[in-house]
Amino acid sequence: MNFTIAGLQICGNTVKRILAENNIHRRKPTEKPQLSNVQRAARLAFCLHYQQLDWHQVIFTDESYFETRDLRHRRSRGVLRRPGEAYLPQNLNVKFPKGSTVMFWGAILYGHDGSMLPYHLYTTPYETKEQKKEAEVQLVREYQLELAEVEWFNQMGFDHPNPPKLKERKKDRKGGIDWFIYRERILNPLLYPLACNAQVTCPNLLIMEDNAPSHIHQYHDLPRERLGLRKLTWPANSPDLNPIESIWCEMKDRLHERLGIRMTATAIYQVVLEEWINYPAEWINKYIDSMPLRIEACIKDEGGNGFNY
Repeated sequence: MNFTIAGLQICGNTVKRILAENNIHRRKPTEKPQLSNVQRAARLAFCLHYQQLDWHQVIFTDESYFETRDLRHRRSRGVLRRPGEAYLPQNLNVKFPKGSTVMFWGAILYGHDGSMLPYHLYTTPYETKEQKKEAEVQLVREYQLELAEVEWFNQMGFDHPNPPKLKERKKDRKGGIDWFIYRERILNPLLYPLACNAQVTCPNLLIMEDNAPSHIHQYHDLPRERLGLRKLTWPANSPDLNPIESIWCEMKDRLHERLGIRMTATAIYQVVLEEWINYPAEWINKYIDSMPLRIEACIKDEGGNGFNY
């Protein structure tokens, strides 16, 4: 193929050679979340406000999906072959069905290795019919206890600061993690105990959570305040600012290395747990120590995400 540039005929091979000499090659596009102007402004304001924050006193949390089909094709590379060899077994990129999805939640804190940190592997379905009924009974019981507390306040001649209200869940929700599941499986048994213990050595401790609806529900505010815990207001669409994302990327690479393409949900469960529990504190510290650089890069990009994190 020839190109006409400024009236000159240039061979396609010449164009390819010049591009290669300048280290310009065809590569897979980098995937980043799309940001609105409002989100860019919020990211910039966040980074400017927290430039001097001690990130060693922040608990970073997140969930990640480990899906068998995506993991099988992770880091796939091209093959070197001759014409006519496209359908040899070693040159095929086998197409798999969607497969199973494993959802993992974790939290990291400076100076802690994986064995010291909480984690949770969600099983599917996330909630059975029996568990839904038990949850309804539990919420009614909690409401009755709150009413009894108000009655005690009244008898003592005090006004209750927080009038009781029956907590509700969406009636028409179709599976997924809602505020109640998140509270019962993550906040109360895992995240809050870690945070309360860490406050002994980290008096200015902050909890980082993203803006998933189950994380930011108003029902979480009062229990967190009663425990004396504070939450870091996180900008939307900002996984690149969360150092735990680098750990997810490493774990997915390790899954692919250890299991290859013949992976199952059961094998993923086992390997994810092993990788998390054995994750060294030095690596966690390294990623948390990258926060000032992430903040600086975001400010330089005026709240955008055009940087390598």
